[in-house]
Amino acid sequence: MSDDEGRFSFIDDEILRQNLNQVFSDIVDFTSIMDGFNEESIQINFRRAVILYTAAIIEALLHYIVEKKVDPLEFEEDEWRFDGDVHVFHRYQDEDGRDIQVVCGRRFKKKIPITRGTQFKTMIKVSNEHSLITDSLAQEIDKIRKLRNRIHLASLDDIEKKYTKPILNNVFEIARKVVKVAQKL
Repeated sequence: MSDDEGRFSFIDDEILRQNLNQVFSDIVDFTSIMDGFNEESIQINFRRAVILYTAAIIEALLHYIVEKKVDPLEFEEDEWRFDGDVHVFHRYQDEDGRDIQVVCGRRFKKKIPITRGTQFKTMIKVSNEHSLITDSLAQEIDKIRKLRNRIHLASLDDIEKKYTKPILNNVFEIARKVVKVAQKL
């Protein structure tokens, strides 16, 4: 067994382990290919792909961590519900002429099951709320999530940033931290 085949040997879900190993192998291939190019624009494209793959590994590991440690496998969200007759306390118009109503409602916690399709942002929040990761690691992972989400070009407010080698190294360091958390389970 080569080093990359056993890198995720602590994962007891065989399909997840094989997928993680495959993506990790792809990352190794991309980084070795990337280093062979002198053109910065080509290296930036490879770094972008490597960051996307590394973020996918981090997200999968958070799912694994939460599935192992959170019982029941659900999270809570605040939800507003207006039951029965809505009582309007106050009505006014804002400066744009819109009718604004201040109403009485009931807010409660809604339990939502965690599935393999649960979003990355939610997995970070759940992992942190259950003290599976530290506040600082949650913030670091969220930065990677936002960096990964830059793949959605229509949502960008500015020209796509360059993916530098220090950014990539930082992503790798955060991924190492998440792997260590998962290994301790």
